[in-house]
Amino acid sequence: MRTIITCLFLCYFSMNLLATTNKYRCIIRDNPSTTMTIGWNQVDGSNPMVYYDVIDHGTTTASYAFSHGVDRTTSRKGMDNQFARLTGLLPNTVYYFVIADNNSVSARFSFKTSPDIPTERLSFIAGGDSRNNRPARQNANQIVAKTRANAVMFGGDMTDNDSNGEWSDWFDDWQLTTAADGRMTPIIATRGNHEIFNSSISELFDTPNNSVYYAVTFGGDLYRAYTLNTMISVSGSQKTWLQNDLQANQQVCWKSVQYHHPMRPHVSSKAERNDMVNHWAPLFENYGVNYVVECDAHTVKTTYPIRTSSAPGSDEGFIRDDINGVVYVGEGCWGAPLRSNNDSKSWTKSGGSFNQVKWIFVSSDTIEIRTVRTDNANLVGSLADSNRFSMPTNIDVWTPAPGEDVVYIVKREGYPEAALTNPLDGQLFMSIQPILLEATASDSDGVVTQVNFYANGNWVGVDSTAPYSFLWTPPTSGQYVINAQAMDNDGKVTRSNNAVIDVYGNSVTTTSLVSQSSDDAEERISGNLSLTSSDLELVDDTGTGNLDQVIGIRFSAVNVPAGATITRAYIQFTADEIDTTTTNLTIKVEDTIQAATFVNTPNNITNRTTFGNISWGSIPAWNNVGAATANERTSDLTTLVQHIVNKGGWTLGNAMAFVLSGTGRRVAESFDGTGPAQLVIEYQNTGPAIGMVNVAINASTDDAEESFFGTTGTGSSDLELVNDGTNQKVGLRFNGLRIPPGATITNAYIQFTADETSSGGTALDIFIQDDVNPLTFSTAFNDISSRPTATGSVSWSPAPWTVVGAAGLDQRTPSLTTLVQQIVNKPAWASGNSMAFIIRGSGERTAEAIDGDVNGAARLVVHYTFAAPPPINPVLLDVGFCPGSMATLDGGSGFVHYYWDGNTSLGQGQQITTNTARTYILRAMDAWGQVTSDTALVTAYTAPSPVLGPDQNLNGGTVTFSTVLGYNSYWWNTGDTTPSITISTGGTYSVTVTDTNGCVGVDTVVAIPTILSSIHNKEVFLASKVQLYPNPAVNYVRLEMDLPEIHTIATVELYNALGQLVHQQVYDRNSETEIDLTNIEAGLYWVQVATSNDIILTQTLIIKK
Repeated sequence: MRTIITCLFLCYFSMNLLATTNKYRCIIRDNPSTTMTIGWNQVDGSNPMVYYDVIDHGTTTASYAFSHGVDRTTSRKGMDNQFARLTGLLPNTVYYFVIADNNSVSARFSFKTSPDIPTERLSFIAGGDSRNNRPARQNANQIVAKTRANAVMFGGDMTDNDSNGEWSDWFDDWQLTTAADGRMTPIIATRGNHEIFNSSISELFDTPNNSVYYAVTFGGDLYRAYTLNTMISVSGSQKTWLQNDLQANQQVCWKSVQYHHPMRPHVSSKAERNDMVNHWAPLFENYGVNYVVECDAHTVKTTYPIRTSSAPGSDEGFIRDDINGVVYVGEGCWGAPLRSNNDSKSWTKSGGSFNQVKWIFVSSDTIEIRTVRTDNANLVGSLADSNRFSMPTNIDVWTPAPGEDVVYIVKREGYPEAALTNPLDGQLFMSIQPILLEATASDSDGVVTQVNFYANGNWVGVDSTAPYSFLWTPPTSGQYVINAQAMDNDGKVTRSNNAVIDVYGNSVTTTSLVSQSSDDAEERISGNLSLTSSDLELVDDTGTGNLDQVIGIRFSAVNVPAGATITRAYIQFTADEIDTTTTNLTIKVEDTIQAATFVNTPNNITNRTTFGNISWGSIPAWNNVGAATANERTSDLTTLVQHIVNKGGWTLGNAMAFVLSGTGRRVAESFDGTGPAQLVIEYQNTGPAIGMVNVAINASTDDAEESFFGTTGTGSSDLELVNDGTNQKVGLRFNGLRIPPGATITNAYIQFTADETSSGGTALDIFIQDDVNPLTFSTAFNDISSRPTATGSVSWSPAPWTVVGAAGLDQRTPSLTTLVQQIVNKPAWASGNSMAFIIRGSGERTAEAIDGDVNGAARLVVHYTFAAPPPINPVLLDVGFCPGSMATLDGGSGFVHYYWDGNTSLGQGQQITTNTARTYILRAMDAWGQVTSDTALVTAYTAPSPVLGPDQNLNGGTVTFSTVLGYNSYWWNTGDTTPSITISTGGTYSVTVTDTNGCVGVDTVVAIPTILSSIHNKEVFLASKVQLYPNPAVNYVRLEMDLPEIHTIATVELYNALGQLVHQQVYDRNSETEIDLTNIEAGLYWVQVATSNDIILTQTLIIKK
């Protein structure tokens, strides 16, 4: 490798030995089909020029058909940077060029413009972070040269310290992107954090603006590539531009985005960019961005298609969605120091750590993304234009798993489009009421035949006619995930976006599960108990000789408040075997407000004091294994549950236990089988709205351990609480907590699952981080202990953990109500935020971590009540706009989200501007999730048209100019503010009027001095043969004449407003000349062009200074 690189540099050196230009680069900043910017460093010489042609003339400048000078010069990073912006080029065409100045000519280079039609395939190289490992950087540059891509999308951090010397080296290395035949690959440059200022990019790569965010479209409407800047505010003007541009380019087939900092880096020491997640990711999803290239972390990653979500199964705010998701790739590795990929997510497809670039093909129906290892670049063969979509010899395409060398993003041709427009994600309903489900749907190659609506995965309704809607009433209070599915005439189905809503009301349904092995038990005739059976024989266990045994079932967290009125209750079993035997059972409830789990002591079930005696007789046959229907459901247990809830001391979240006995046989699943029993309770709530969240750790970086020495780890398979040789600290972070602002916390706790048995004395203290939306944990030193905590803590001395896998009261913390309440009371708390807890102390209990058992990860359970304030309606005012202006609609303050005209994307502002006249609809969501709406009519006003009449001659006297009455205001260029003026001086006079709508109209008239009346009124011939421009003029006016031969010469005379001749000159009849105006004062002038035969032009000329 070293030999070949040396050879390339020698070639480059000899090529430029006599040149006074170097550090060449091609840049895309505009339409890549018809423009190209050539950049270079001017070392010496003057008057540089780019000579170019579609024919190769070598270094013979005179043979090139076109030439172009310098459009921009910047003195930056020790270089005299020159930029020539070539325009008017032919699409999909090779251009050859040289750069020549007064004493040198460069080597002959070439570039190829991109196609301007969407049927031509495109190729790109993407990546970034080339900082300080020059051999690795040079290798990646060689891959660029050998693949002949349409462009390089470079994601920033070109150098380490942004110094002059480093940039000089970088551009020297960049010459290796030029192929052996002189072909240059143009760059689309991005700013990274090692570029200290925007100008490091804008002045070295001539970006379209100094803010370094822009977009370029390739192949007609085939592909639009966005470049964003993570080093400035991601909201504000950058976000507004992005949203407007995405909205204006929805017809483009494919879209990608490149920027520097990753939203969710795959290196644990790198910071999370929640600002980008909040402001950019929803726009990517809502406007069809297909893939994103991220850099900065110096590691390798590819994700599955993902979208933002806090729903179950999400990880760090994203969830896999193969239909509506965006693919994220990255993260750097063009030559910067490599870092370990130690922060993968549940939606990470593949990851590694090696020098690499992304090689991307874009066609009308598919995007292909390959990860190319670059270390063997010297061994890789070179492609030509004719085969640049082939694999060159020895190309090292990374294959993380068999068949995964290419990431395919395929257009779902022929599939319908579907979008849920109502309800809105996060919407709150304070009562059980009919909810209008609405969706839009379309099909590009047929018709939509129906749209089906779903709630929590269950079909609730269908509509076959647009606009698609269905009026649905939730059966009970709770959280619902709503979506729609559109089907077309080919039977193809597309699922819409989700909306997660919360419904509160008087009727509440709660479900509790058997949560550990010792919570369902069988007591033999002998009195001995079985706590770990894979099924429950109800009650005849003839296979073991245990006739008519007694069954105990305990539910550790019954979410019913004290005093609630129970309207229905039952236990739902799942069939483990087929049984038709006549079976009659009775069910009792343990008569206590906090039932203990079962233990293996004789008669531990039958010795318990019980209440009631509910008959579950003539149980229907269980005909299907795995069934959980009404046949496998007990009789109504309302009286049993009501009795316990009415007892003094009952608290929401306490445990209930039931005892089943009788005759016959039905075999149900147990906790140690595959389907533990569920207790379903429906009750009426007469107090404030009641809610509950039950959220598990959902990311590796959300449970962490910090050692006594301050080192922090996030990938352990268990959590030592807290002794692991020395006493450590444990951090837990729970995401997506949909607790409304101002809620009253009635109970809160963390539920662990035992990973090991331990019985030694343990004393723990639980703190909560003093932050309304804390970041995930990292491997930074003291990452847990350095976090500020809120006031107070909760002490916990857990009982012995005697059973691995237990998740009962012994593994549950004391109430954390006071801690959680502090965070919810903060003004900045918002539903859907996160909370983090820190555990310190001494002793040892070992709990499952998410990396040990995702189903056993710690869970935060919070019960709360709240009363949302009365919703406030936005107030939209009807407005209008004048020609050439825009109308502004303002939804008013006091809301957290604004949704205009059916657009359900986040990030829309309080105001919108428009120049389209129609009715607009705003839906506004407050901090509690309540949605209200208003409409406004936008009217297009007509501009007033004042009429001053024809030009008039002064004839030695005065003239009065008037316009109609009735306008709000008048303003003449004389300073007058009346409907009419009387003047005595020649010149141009204008009036500006404003009507009641604030619209402005202007008219202008000329008062002709007496001495010029004869000129002004002369008949004009051949005016079309004379051109005088520009008008108004400043320093010169250009005269072009092309007169018939009868007119030999022409005299040009220039008169001022007083009729004085200020310029006279004779010109040839075919003249093309400029008249110097530098010594003529600003004002109104009359121009007469005459020949010996005719006056051929009279007109006014305005001169400005």
